[in-house]
Amino acid sequence: MGRPEDTAASNSESTTLEGLVGSRRVEAWILCLPEHEKFPESAFLRVDWRLRGAVTRALGAGALSRSSGEVSLLPVTRMVSDQNLQTFKILTLGVRDRSGVTQSEISHLQKNIEGLKLKSVGISAKNFGWSKSEAKKHFQGMKGVEVCVTD
Repeated sequence: MGRPEDTAASNSESTTLEGLVGSRRVEAWILCLPEHEKFPESAFLRVDWRLRGAVTRALGAGALSRSSGEVSLLPVTRMVSDQNLQTFKILTLGVRDRSGVTQSEISHLQKNIEGLKLKSVGISAKNFGWSKSEAKKHFQGMKGVEVCVTD
């Protein structure tokens, strides 16, 4: 039986971006893609690193849209152990500006989450230019979807 402090450490680790991606606690990770931003934000880079550059390659190939309100789905399948393939889902939301994500843009994202029947999604508040509490407010109306928010 685990000690209480082991459980607490495990829970705090799973609420980090890396912990959520690694634990498979979320069905899809959501990334913000501003239209005119040249350099990726740290959450983008960390998810991309975890998926061995798949997000950067898809963006460079034009498979992901940066256009305001457009949502793209990128399934990434990779080996996670000697014999185990897993598919990770990345949803990207094109926005005009990270510092002013509009409710209209968020509405497009929410419709896609509902359409895909996702039960859990992960989001980095900083990736959207928000605090954790602001991120939670934007997604509080999502019924039946667990929204895991990291810094």
